[in-house]
Amino acid sequence: MIEKILLRIANRGPGLSRLDAADTSAAPAGCGEGAALHFPASRQTTEPPESLPPSGAHVTGHLPLWDAAKEAHYRGGSPQDRALALPPAFADYSMVHALIGGLIWSERKCIKANIVHIVNRSGDVVAAVYPKDRTVAVRKNPGAVGPGTLSFKELPPSAGPFEGEQASHFETVTVHMLLWYFGQVVPDAVENLPGKLLGGKLLLRKLPLVAPNALHVRHLQLIRLFSAGPARLQALLTRLKPEATGFICADLASLYLTGCLVSNELFEQPV
Repeated sequence: MIEKILLRIANRGPGLSRLDAADTSAAPAGCGEGAALHFPASRQTTEPPESLPPSGAHVTGHLPLWDAAKEAHYRGGSPQDRALALPPAFADYSMVHALIGGLIWSERKCIKANIVHIVNRSGDVVAAVYPKDRTVAVRKNPGAVGPGTLSFKELPPSAGPFEGEQASHFETVTVHMLLWYFGQVVPDAVENLPGKLLGGKLLLRKLPLVAPNALHVRHLQLIRLFSAGPARLQALLTRLKPEATGFICADLASLYLTGCLVSNELFEQPV
């Protein structure tokens, strides 16, 4: 049922069909030709992505509705509370998945074609990132893992995925699901939204590559709003249903982290 709704939304308006295939899969700057994972990117601008201010910084014009939304967002409870309210697709996820998603995002420019192990402070493997497949093998019983305790360990090109008995201790999830989960449950994930993005016209360039049962009804309603075409943040916020206002920060963060949300004005600059 949800798949049919998404298909109808995708075919409805210009906002999801105006960009070509090259725009929807641009690799992150600095990753080189061997990069296999794709993250939010745009055509070349006068400023590198890392110079853009975070969402808490000043953006063009005063956005009182956004300030109110962020205040409600940070009052929305702990990551554990937020996780309990997520759809069935995340029933087996834990804060380890959120930490892995956050680590993958923060270190995305370092992920190229080789398999990367995510290890704890003791050197035990908590997860393995398979860039070519855009999947991650997450240990089923990772033990106690806290913020700042995980790090990357890139393997040589000859290294392969887990197999046999070793593989049975891990479950495979997609990178997009981890990034979406990170955006939904970790309050500070919203700070990854660049100020220039929020100051321009927001464009949904593709639908989120997550399981259909990972989406709330409010996500479908937000996608439907975007299907009408690019919209400035203030105008978008005025069209939200009241019950969605407290979630808009997390929802925009998840859309941005999974490469769905860009500023339309970046695509209108001369190449």
